[in-house]
Amino acid sequence: MVTESEKKTFIGCNTLFGLVAGLVFIGGALNGLHGISKYFATILNGEESTMVMVRMSLFFFTGIFMISTAILGCYGAHTGNRYLLSLYAFVMGLTLILQLAAVTLLVNYDEWDIARNAMNRSLNNYYNLDSTSYNESVQFWDYLQPNMECCGIDNYTDWRNASQAPAVSFIPESCCKPSLDHDDDVTNCTRFITNGNLEDAALVEKFIYVDGCIGEYFHDYAIDLVALYAIFMAFFQVFGIVHACCLVIGLRADYRRLESQIN
Repeated sequence: MVTESEKKTFIGCNTLFGLVAGLVFIGGALNGLHGISKYFATILNGEESTMVMVRMSLFFFTGIFMISTAILGCYGAHTGNRYLLSLYAFVMGLTLILQLAAVTLLVNYDEWDIARNAMNRSLNNYYNLDSTSYNESVQFWDYLQPNMECCGIDNYTDWRNASQAPAVSFIPESCCKPSLDHDDDVTNCTRFITNGNLEDAALVEKFIYVDGCIGEYFHDYAIDLVALYAIFMAFFQVFGIVHACCLVIGLRADYRRLESQIN
């Protein structure tokens, strides 16, 4: 016999792990999409853009499915409707497949590698006036670096190895700190940094940002934690499916018992 306590336990667990997890997936996907559209949209190639969008969309729709399924399961348990609970178990299984597919894509198409490759291409096109991506590269770095308060991919020294970088002022002015720590014009701060003093972090830090942009970006927009959360949630989803099946079996037994008493 299915007791009210069992129903309330199912509803509570479903609310905690279903609704909350759904909101995490949706929030993570929207945050990731915001970061991509704000910074990387112009420098990703077709395949990279597709992989990123597919993965983000999978997490987004997984969140939608989880919230919808959680509501369905809670209503089914509250009303004692075994058909709704059966549907809940089925849809939860589909949701589990969706999020595992998203995690698989994340493993096969690592977000860091995609971003690093795109940034490396763009960095090497920054000084290449003949490149068809020159304008996009300049716009990307000159927008990313001051907004994220960073310089280069891993750090500011990356600009020394940029293709066709000038011997003097090879670090873009968009790396300059908008401060009054020095008496010189902020827009000309990079002329003080040469190959001779490039490794002098104390000196360089007075004029420009020194942290790499890839680390700063993923600090704000990484979806890796959402993927780890998806793996963690998979165990609870399996438990939810099993729990729903147990409730269905119990409700079916209760129905048959009641039917036999009536007859």
